[in-house]
Amino acid sequence: KRDWSSDVCSSDLPEIPAAAAVIAAFVLTVQARERSGPGRWLVVGVLIATLPWLSTKYAPMSAALVAVVLARFWKHRPAWAVVAAFAVSLAAWFGFFYAFWGTPLPMAPYGSLVQTTPLNLRFGAPGLLFDQEYGLLAYAPVYILAATGLYQMWRSGGDLRRLAGEIAFVFAALLAMVGAFGIWWGGTSAPARPIASGLPLLMLPIAMAFRTAPAGSPRRAADRKSTRLNSSHVS
Repeated sequence: KRDWSSDVCSSDLPEIPAAAAVIAAFVLTVQARERSGPGRWLVVGVLIATLPWLSTKYAPMSAALVAVVLARFWKHRPAWAVVAAFAVSLAAWFGFFYAFWGTPLPMAPYGSLVQTTPLNLRFGAPGLLFDQEYGLLAYAPVYILAATGLYQMWRSGGDLRRLAGEIAFVFAALLAMVGAFGIWWGGTSAPARPIASGLPLLMLPIAMAFRTAPAGSPRRAADRKSTRLNSSHVS
């Protein structure tokens, strides 16, 4: 039986450090206050700025994280340290491509073999989630609870609604970028490996799904069943 979690964790690929950077930057942002000093924002900026360097596919997700920071704290001057760090990193990133390939475009290493187009999203985005061989839910069905959790957070209104929108926005940026690639499944990689770095963001919606399901209800039973199925895939 294929061990989905160990396939992802044991590979010498950027998913694990990227996941750590994403969740750290996101948590530091949503827990920040208007009085938060520049040190916090510098850390957030560095974490976000490292993402494009780990993989080009993380560039849209990094921009989405910057947008979350600005949406919350655009009037708070120290928060603009995130924008400064990100801008410096992007300039160096584009400069790197120009120095090696004579063009600042990140797709330069692929030459005429570029396979990224929005048309691939018709198959790539749903495939990353639902495909029977390479999709996330086939190997980790517990993540279906993220959808119900996001819905419950949205219905709650207030801060939870905002948080649900931010989580969905950041994860969608990654899903759209990877899904637009011709080989969206990542070749012979572990199932859903290309979107693994965004999965920690879905832990809160999953927890919300459990919390809002009444004890003894069919929904709570379904939640527990999904968790058991997930455990059977990684045991």
